[in-house]
Amino acid sequence: MRQAKPTQSLSRILPALIHVQAHLDQDLSLDLLADEAGLSKFHFHQLFRRATGETPKSYVDRLRLEWAALQLRIRRARVLDIALESGYRNHETFSRAFRGRFAMSPREFRQQWARRVRGLPQAPSTTNAPHGGELSATRIVQLARMIVAFVRHVGPYEQVSERQFRRLANWARRRGVAGEPPLLLGIAYDAPGITPPDKIASTAVFRSPRGSRRKATLPANASRVATMQRRTTLARGTCATPMARSCSDFN
Repeated sequence: MRQAKPTQSLSRILPALIHVQAHLDQDLSLDLLADEAGLSKFHFHQLFRRATGETPKSYVDRLRLEWAALQLRIRRARVLDIALESGYRNHETFSRAFRGRFAMSPREFRQQWARRVRGLPQAPSTTNAPHGGELSATRIVQLARMIVAFVRHVGPYEQVSERQFRRLANWARRRGVAGEPPLLLGIAYDAPGITPPDKIASTAVFRSPRGSRRKATLPANASRVATMQRRTTLARGTCATPMARSCSDFN
């Protein structure tokens, strides 16, 4: 029996990865995730480890703890509330797991970050962006459910290439599904400084037009990039940034 390549394995488990990202506070057992991917538990476990370098359990535990760590930094919610939102049943189990991952208690982690923030210089003006550009004002927009095609990237955000967005734009044009107006998004899932650089995940996303029935996927390449078209919603804690107003921006 031929062994699947990492990119092929990643394509098979993508439904489970999406489900985990969006449901960290819910049951994420091996049975449920294997069913989400339409695979037996044994086959799913093998493909998952081959694609991610982690077992399903270690992956889920890592994402839960990293999400909780980010919440401790940016929110004043009680530690217990964050523990429950992260899928832990009680404060004790959460604190033990958190200390095992970050070598300090959740409370100590929050206090350490508060001391660090107090020592930081004032944030620069948004008009002083690098390379002579100007940063736009931050807006929070609630996006409706949508059908999307996306390219997944694993690694530091600074290594995300514009080629991924150009690839999506070309894919949409070739299939006549670019739509008007098109929407290209860059979605950041993880926080640098919390998530190890080689585990940081992001996606380049293209919204398919409403009512589009064409089903297609982009070919995966050797750099652990895989694609999929499906109906999905952005997970809690993700950051979506508009990348272009038109597919022609990536000609």
